[in-house]
This record gives sequence, C-alpha cells and structure tokens, in this order.
Amino acid sequence: MLFLDPHYSEYTVMVLGGLIDSGLGEGWLEKIRDQKLRYPSGGSVPASEWLAAGEAAIFPFNNGLVVRTVIDAGAPVAYTIPSPQTGPVTTLGLNAAPGNPNAARLLIRFILSQEGSKAVYSADAGVVATPYTKGAFDAAFLPLELKYYESDQRKRIYDLLGLK
Repeated sequence: MLFLDPHYSEYTVMVLGGLIDSGLGEGWLEKIRDQKLRYPSGGSVPASEWLAAGEAAIFPFNNGLVVRTVIDAGAPVAYTIPSPQTGPVTTLGLNAAPGNPNAARLLIRFILSQEGSKAVYSADAGVVATPYTKGAFDAAFLPLELKYYESDQRKRIYDLLGLK
C-alpha cells in the first residue's frame, strides 16, 4: 500500500485526521500501518507510477487527474470515487491581483455553475465529482463546520503510522 508521506503532504494529514475523527478511530490507522506502507517521495505522480509498475496494490487518497495519466498510458490501473468522499473539500486558487478581476470572478462563477461544471469536469473524465457530474457526491454529507488538521494533528498521525 502506498501513502503520500505525511512529512511532506498536508493533504495526507488532513485526510487521515478526518477519517480518524469521523468514527474510524486511531485503531484503524494502526491497522493500516501494519500493512507494510510505502511512502514514495515526490507526490502523486511518482506514487501513481509505482502503482502502475505493480509496486503496490493500492494507493488510497490519490489524485484522479494524476492516476488517469497512467491509465491512459495503458497501465493496468483503475480508480473509483468513493462515497462518502474521503478527501478534504478543496478550493480554487486565485491571484490576489488579477489583471481583470471581473473576468476572474466570471470564470469562477462559470466553473461553479451547472453548465461550467459539466464543461470543465466532464462525466467522461470521471476524476472530479461535483454536484453536476455523473456519479457526483451528495453535498448534504458535508459537515457544517469543516476542520483543518494542523501541526498538532501531524504528530498524532506520525505516531500512529510509526514515523518520526
């Protein structure tokens, strides 16, 4: 099993902290640790390549856009978008001082609309679930208060995974 190294991946810390706190508890992660975890350096791209090369059977919490590249290259790899979602809610990155702020706002509004969501994240791509794509998640499961797992959670995750 491959994991992104939580020393370098805030995403891994957020996902694992959220899963522990959602009811799986710390024992779940201790059992995962015993599965001979491997931590490829460099993020999702090299980890997906390891998966494609047969170096591991599973790489949870992967980026669908990245794994899709190895699938498109013919690797014997597949993926699924689980329900409920296991990843954090993500955001759109914006330039603080765009050349045309109104155009930036219009683009974001379009991306978040039903029409834009279908155009940008087509059901054929199958890598991003939005309320408007095929197989989309139900937004009702999202908690009212989202939690960010900062450095205090990082040590907890390290300890549970047996990392220093």
